[in-house]
Amino acid sequence: MAIHTTRSMQIASLFLAMLLALPVAAAERQDRTARTPKADRPTGNPISMALDLPQGRIFRYEHRMEQETRQELGGKTTTQQQDMVMGMLMQVLERTPEGLAKIRLTYDYLKITKGTPGSTFTFDSRNPEAVIPQDAKALAAMAGQSITMTIQTDGQVTKVDGAEALIDRILDEMGDQLKPEHREPARKQMEQLFGEHAMIERVAQIMRIYPDRPVDNGDAWSQTFNLTLGMPSIVSTQWTLLRHDGKTARIAAVSDVDTNHEAPPVQLGPYLMSYNLGGTQDGWLEIDRETGWVIAADIDQTMSGTVTVSVPQRGEQVIPQRIHSRLVIVEVDEQCQPVR
Repeated sequence: MAIHTTRSMQIASLFLAMLLALPVAAAERQDRTARTPKADRPTGNPISMALDLPQGRIFRYEHRMEQETRQELGGKTTTQQQDMVMGMLMQVLERTPEGLAKIRLTYDYLKITKGTPGSTFTFDSRNPEAVIPQDAKALAAMAGQSITMTIQTDGQVTKVDGAEALIDRILDEMGDQLKPEHREPARKQMEQLFGEHAMIERVAQIMRIYPDRPVDNGDAWSQTFNLTLGMPSIVSTQWTLLRHDGKTARIAAVSDVDTNHEAPPVQLGPYLMSYNLGGTQDGWLEIDRETGWVIAADIDQTMSGTVTVSVPQRGEQVIPQRIHSRLVIVEVDEQCQPVR
């Protein structure tokens, strides 16, 4: 049984590149401690870390994603390369005496380069004359859009506003690609990646990183995240403080990732997608000591395993896949140049 690619599947594959949890086969997995970089010698002065975002503070940064996907389909192996740069603007709108912060997050600009065996395209939202390729219209709609989040001092997001408006904007931008009767199924698909619950789950992996006690170089702490949307996964992360000074702290983030089998299959249009994946996600985060905000990161991810695609009354197809990704977060200035 062959399952042919549809517009909804092409859009879905582009969105999946934004997921943070991209695992590898469990057979290749080493112990997390063995994968952790060596920390500097303890200073004897443990530090506490938490979010302390002053009202009015503005952060500018870029998310840079490089991703190569190999999959076997119909007896053939295909490779797709996708690179994405997303400029982000974060402003602290309010802060309570207890430290609860309301922030506005704006998708300032977006650049996508995608290459397949048959075609290649590049789109940059900063170029006003750019023609938006069909496969990029959904993500291109995010440029200039904002959401607001309420976040605690421990990095837990408690509320997201604007997610529904963002989804509406994406659906409107798709225009003729989306028939009226397909809009509601497409909305449910978008909610898997851009709905309030999905945003809370994804932000937690980068922001819920703070220890519940003072730590020094070499000290470790851990937490497990159960992700039910997008690519359902169980992410077990061990953080280790590698070094710190008066301005920044560098933390190793070493994760084991397994499929969350308790989550339902992902609905993508007429397709149901189930994952059989497990593996690792390793890298580091740089924390601003004054505010606790993540100002830099470098995370390497590899996924291998199978994806089962099912269509009612047409059967299913098991597709072997291997995905290697690298996510880099860089703080930038108003001219979009790296700060450090």
